[in-house]
Order: sequence, then structure tokens, then C-alpha cells
Amino acid sequence: MPRFFKYVSPIIFTFIISGVNSSLLAQELEPRLLTNIPVKSNILAVGYGYAWGDMLLDPAITIENFNAKINSFMGAYVRSIKLFGMSGKVDVVVPFSIADWSGTYNGNYEEASQTGFGDLRMRLSVNFLGAPPISLTEIKDYKPKSIMGFSLQVIAPTGAYDSSILPNLGANRWAFKTQLGFAQHFNKDWIMELYLSSWFFTPNNNYLNGKVLKQSPFLGIKGHIIKTFKNRMWATIDAGYGYGAEPKVDSVKKDVTISSYVIGASAAVPIGINHTLRFTAKSSFRIKQGPDFDGLFISYQYFWNKNK
Repeated sequence: MPRFFKYVSPIIFTFIISGVNSSLLAQELEPRLLTNIPVKSNILAVGYGYAWGDMLLDPAITIENFNAKINSFMGAYVRSIKLFGMSGKVDVVVPFSIADWSGTYNGNYEEASQTGFGDLRMRLSVNFLGAPPISLTEIKDYKPKSIMGFSLQVIAPTGAYDSSILPNLGANRWAFKTQLGFAQHFNKDWIMELYLSSWFFTPNNNYLNGKVLKQSPFLGIKGHIIKTFKNRMWATIDAGYGYGAEPKVDSVKKDVTISSYVIGASAAVPIGINHTLRFTAKSSFRIKQGPDFDGLFISYQYFWNKNK
């Protein structure tokens, strides 16, 4: 493994991998998270994404022309539930990626690659205002106006990890995301959404052969403008901003605070009663530090609900 890749912050690589696989990690753009779907509904999804561009590096290490190309695959399952009289959802995402990156360190051009699973992602979402639990037969009479909801997502350290060959597809630590969301429906065809989120990270106690990596919380804000159509198709324009995740290695603070924004667009196209194709494009731009890349993603979703 080339020397300079051992200094790349693993959490940034996880941002990119997760963002391509499932819309997500810190600056993921996920529209319609507050959409109320009938209780006991199920969604199974598979997808493929491709991202390319520059990732955040430790500024103490002089890396020039850093570039990454990442092919990612995703499998996900979503189940709608009723929780304490409120509508909610649980979802699980498993990412798998093939990554190649390159750059110039001390005048030497070097390349590396990695293939494997990323960290398992699990989430519980609850709508506590404006989206009551409904059955499949009640959905046609449901007319949403204002919706508020909260979610907790957990990233488990299950991905491939080797402390001697950073970056890794797994982060070797737990991460927790809390998110508060608000959606306003207009004239049945338009929806505006706003989300406030915060990420918290446990220490990675085996960073770079036994060092301890800690990172401060990462805060984010994002919004979506959504247009819905009569044939169940919908399209969105998305934007978000994130700040934080300053790292410490063995209690030594590093000046690598993320400050970047991301824009994107999505469209969902039904291809049958239970089948949907979804297309997503996104670009991330750094302000001070952070990812600076482009990504394209396509997924297939299958929906079923046998309960009336």
C-alpha cells in the first residue's frame, strides 16, 4: 500500500461510500423520508452508484491531484410500522464497493484500490405530527399537509477494516445520526422538506496501527423541493450543508474541520404497480475542507403490502 494513503481520514471515505450507496452519510440527500406509507408495507431495493473526484485529506500531508473512482452496490430493506400510535419505518442498508484512487506525494505518483463491504446501516424513523398510521385501503383518502418526524440511524462497525491500509471501507467505530424533519404539502403536487441532523462518533481505537481517532459531532442542514405527478412519478431538487467532524489522533487535534455543501436531483419512475426505478445525481463542493466529488446512482425498488 502506498505510504500517503495511510494518512487519509477513514470517516471521509465512509461519507463518500455511504452517500453513493444509499444517499448518505453526513451530507446524504434523501428526499421524502417523511412520506407516510401504509403500515406493514415493505420495500426491497438494490442499486448501483458511481462517484468520482477529490476526497478530504489531512492538510498536513501534501497530496496533489488526488482522485478517486468508486463503484458501489447497495441492498436495502424498509418496513413501515406503527409505534406508540405513530407511523414509522425501520430500514437496513448493506453497501459493497470497489474503489480506486490516485495522487502525487512528494513528487511520486501512486495508486491504490480496495474492494469489500462497508458498514451496516440501521434506522428507526417516527412521524409524530401530521402522518397518522394508515392502512393500504386508507391511503387514497389521506391528505397530508404539515408533517414532522424524527429518526435515529446507527452505523455498525461491520465493514472491511485493516488499520495498516487506511482508508478503509469500514470505519471501525460506531456512528449515530439524529435527525429532525419538517414537510409542508402544497396543492397536492408540491412538497417542501427541511431536515436538521447531527452525527456522533465513538472512538476508533485501532486507527493507524493502534492510534486512537476521535471526531467531534458533524452538523447538517438540507432541504428538498419535490414535485409529484398523477402517475406516482416524482422529482426533486436537493441541497445541503455540513460542518464539523474535527478529528483528534492520540489527543492531538488536526485542522480538518469539514465545511462543504452538496446539491442534487432525483426522480422516481414507476414501471408497474409494485416496481419503481429511481435516478439520482449529486455533487459535493468544499468550502474549506471536505469532499469535492460528483456521483450518479440508480436503484430498483419493489413494494408489497398484503394487509388491507
